Amino acid sequence: KLQFLYFIVLIMRVFSGAVVDFAFAKEDRWLAIEDEDDWKLYGVLDGHGGKQAVDRITRELPEMLFGAVRAAGVDERWEHSVSANIVSCFERLENLIFSEIEDDSGACITIVLVPCDADFPALVINLGDCRAVRVTPEGLLSALTKDHHLHTNDAEKQRIHALGYTPVGNRVAGLEPTRTIGDADVKTKVPAGVVSCIPEIYFYELDTDCNTHEPKKGKKKHQSSAPSTLLVLATDGVWGTIDGSAVGMAARRSLFKKAKPSPNASARAVTELARLRGSVDDITTLVLYIEP
Repeated sequence: KLQFLYFIVLIMRVFSGAVVDFAFAKEDRWLAIEDEDDWKLYGVLDGHGGKQAVDRITRELPEMLFGAVRAAGVDERWEHSVSANIVSCFERLENLIFSEIEDDSGACITIVLVPCDADFPALVINLGDCRAVRVTPEGLLSALTKDHHLHTNDAEKQRIHALGYTPVGNRVAGLEPTRTIGDADVKTKVPAGVVSCIPEIYFYELDTDCNTHEPKKGKKKHQSSAPSTLLVLATDGVWGTIDGSAVGMAARRSLFKKAKPSPNASARAVTELARLRGSVDDITTLVLYIEP
């Protein structure tokens, strides 16, 4: 059953909207935490093999991440410190999941942390095969994350081969994503670290770096003349059936059908297009429209 969950807010000039379309498993989740004074958190989560892991992550990871960025300080090693803190969060959370949940479920995660202080870059945290992309004014996509799959990511192939494991059919013991939280049934069958819980972390200045294809490190002053930024976060129920240009055009065309930006309409357009193109998976689409 199609379930639309709409919200639209303006905090630090961030408009956001989400749509969830459950197919059968009902294991997708989304996050939008906008009442913190220093950071806003948005994310999509794709659970598999059950709901216990994804529900535990949804409850506990946001506060852990807020703590991680706050504990990093503000010196020249900020990016190194915050990255180490975030990795520690994921490792601690996986240990909790292994010890406390009753099933062998797991989850893939993509999260964007948007700073309230424009001196700081945004953080994009990725684990698995959810994605975050920027949509250009022309409807083209600029990827902000890389899928952790063996058939699309050569670095993941090299990482896993270096650990002495030979995958079969671009899967690890039947599991397609090579980075997840949870999945104890798979991780106990293969060498430690083959299916990793360590996310990739990117730093972007949303009003500049997201207009290119490469992240840049370091803090930079906000530029009031910079263009707005349109981001789409979605689970693999979208990316498995629609190419980038179709996602970009659907998101961009639906954004300004009303006087104000409508990211919920944009998210709905992407979700409905994925279902129309044959997606049979759970679908979650979250759209952020960020004005300088």
